[in-house]
Amino acid sequence: MDARRRVMDSASRDSSGRAAFTLVELLVVIAIIALLLGLLIPAATEAREAARRMQYRNNIRNLGLGVLRREHAYGKFPAGVYAAKQLPPDRRDRCWAVMAIVFGAATA
Repeated sequence: MDARRRVMDSASRDSSGRAAFTLVELLVVIAIIALLLGLLIPAATEAREAARRMQYRNNIRNLGLGVLRREHAYGKFPAGVYAAKQLPPDRRDRCWAVMAIVFGAATA
């Protein structure tokens, strides 16, 4: 039994006497790492997509809240289009969405 153990120990050591990995062990470790990365990448992509969807919903919600806050303050919803002469010079060329966002940001 001692002779068999010495043969196995000497097979896993290199010429300097240090323990070394065999090629099979190295390939198994690389395969395990590749498998873990293969599972991690789709999960990270899925999390990114979920965050993007949540951000989109939040933006739509904020737009709706801005319109409702403006309606609550002025008693009417913002017009679809404003004529340039109806607005001060610094607020010309703005559509209803910009007016709602600006109003929502100013009161938030």
